[in-house]
Amino acid sequence: MSGLTVARQAVAPTAAAVPWTPLLVVAAVLVAGTGLTSALSDRPGPLAALAAGALAAGAVAALRDPADRFLAALPTSRLARRLLRLALVSGPVALALVAVSTLSPGPAAPWSSTAALTLAGLAAATWLPERRILLAAGAPLVWVCVTELLDATAGPLDWWHGRPWLVAAVAAALVVAGRHR
Repeated sequence: MSGLTVARQAVAPTAAAVPWTPLLVVAAVLVAGTGLTSALSDRPGPLAALAAGALAAGAVAALRDPADRFLAALPTSRLARRLLRLALVSGPVALALVAVSTLSPGPAAPWSSTAALTLAGLAAATWLPERRILLAAGAPLVWVCVTELLDATAGPLDWWHGRPWLVAAVAAALVVAGRHR
């Protein structure tokens, strides 16, 4: 049986097991908040950056799989199962990003920032001990909040925004290095 056939057969049960509610609630609140902010003011605020962090956190939180221990005996790796989950949640994340970008009164966080934050969360999930997915999910949002609170527009703290491809490359390398964990 080919890898593509296995992946195709895994889509329906994986989609049923993904915790959609937190991601969809976060997306709805961000879209409503951005719409309200743009209706009340035409000054840009930190909402676009927070949207990137919150959506990345929601995507990483979707990696949590209650059946992970039971599925460990299957020939499909944990990383493959997590990448399938990320692929499934990327649609709602992309729609929310488009809505926030459209409604935002100022410049929206670029797609690359959300991708870098999501990969950073995936890297954290890869290297943290089992059952610590939600801790890893908080990493992107904490990173954005700390950057916004400290007004760090330069330096390594702002690399998720200023150099997202560097962050994505390092995070991807960490994921690949820890894929057999």
